Amino acid sequence: MKMFIVIAAMTLSTLAQATPLVGDYSHFNITLKTEGESISGFLKMTLTDKTADTYNMTTIFHIEGLGTSTDEETVATSDLMNDETITHYLTNCVAEEGKLETITVPAGKFKTCALNLNSDRVWIARVPFGFVKKIEPSAENTNKLTAIYELQSFVNGKTK
Repeated sequence: MKMFIVIAAMTLSTLAQATPLVGDYSHFNITLKTEGESISGFLKMTLTDKTADTYNMTTIFHIEGLGTSTDEETVATSDLMNDETITHYLTNCVAEEGKLETITVPAGKFKTCALNLNSDRVWIARVPFGFVKKIEPSAENTNKLTAIYELQSFVNGKTK
């Protein structure tokens, strides 16, 4: 159960990156790796509604053998990555100390800006929620747990 709480806390940090449109949907495959072990799961994120300065977001988080959690929350628009920010990173990748890379994930091949943000490695691209891959070590990393997110599929939203 402790591992599930750590995993859930790690997942919440991914919510700070999004291209906000109602209907945005991203499905990420997750691989959790720790010394000699690997566990699979998924994360599904959907923006379901918008008010003047917030979005309603549903997240479904599943880890094999640990269960599934569903969360609905209100997220400030300012906490979500927007098209302007994604364009900035892709245009100024090297100046932001990143590296332009074309990578392939299950959802396809993408031109990205690979950056270190805090302790995470993130590949930013023009997709809902702004990233196609993320490697995230646990905060305390005493158990050397690493979460790897790779975009499996996505749908671009229809309304702002």
